[in-house]
Amino acid sequence: MFTALNKLGYNCYHGLVAATDPRSRADRHLACWHEALNYKVYGIGRAYSPLDLDKILQYYSTVTDMPCINFSKELIEQFPNAKVILTHRDPQAWIKSVNNTILHVLSWRIWPVIKYIEPNHLTPFRDCVQLYMEDWTLPAPYNDQEALLKYISQHTALIKSLVPAENLLEFQPGDGWEPLCEFLGKKMPVDEPFPFANKGLSIVDMVRYAIRREMVRFLKPYLVGLGTLAGSWLVGRFVRYWKVGWNKSMKGI
Repeated sequence: MFTALNKLGYNCYHGLVAATDPRSRADRHLACWHEALNYKVYGIGRAYSPLDLDKILQYYSTVTDMPCINFSKELIEQFPNAKVILTHRDPQAWIKSVNNTILHVLSWRIWPVIKYIEPNHLTPFRDCVQLYMEDWTLPAPYNDQEALLKYISQHTALIKSLVPAENLLEFQPGDGWEPLCEFLGKKMPVDEPFPFANKGLSIVDMVRYAIRREMVRFLKPYLVGLGTLAGSWLVGRFVRYWKVGWNKSMKGI
């Protein structure tokens, strides 16, 4: 849906945009979402008003994915005339996707190390992802499968209760461009299939790449130092052997 909306000319916000877009990083979106979610889930700090959320999202014309869906009620309150697309997925397929992506990433044992070496971006990202899930499952654990399945029907009922029928489109990706473009008043792309971009593991790969990049950045000064030390040792050994060879050769003169 994120890809489709961008193709239709919107500037769409997505959970990965919060983590990767240079503007979002400069504006510390993850820190803002963490603060907002901490209050929403645990009552810690202060509540983010609909206007606060509007400030975070001011450069974007559409929103999808977490964390925005965690604040569906607040966003609909801020934009009561907005058109809302309620996407449907098979619950078991969705649970499988969550297990293979979000819960898989949260289960990595490297996170305590990352918290030490990269506390300002990857750590808030990880904490936000857990808060997204806890918002859906508490008082059950964030990886509770039954609680996640229950959340799907609760979310669907909430959206239907908040959005007037004329502003709501219930949509499945298999429906293609036609109902989406008709609902949004957009021209349908010619000879271009409806995008299927998120195959799950791409998210895992992105986070894994980010962790490797930060590990290299953190270790680089130490590796350079070790390389310099090893180089000095090798030069010293070479000089020593060269002197020994030179002295032996001089004995015959």
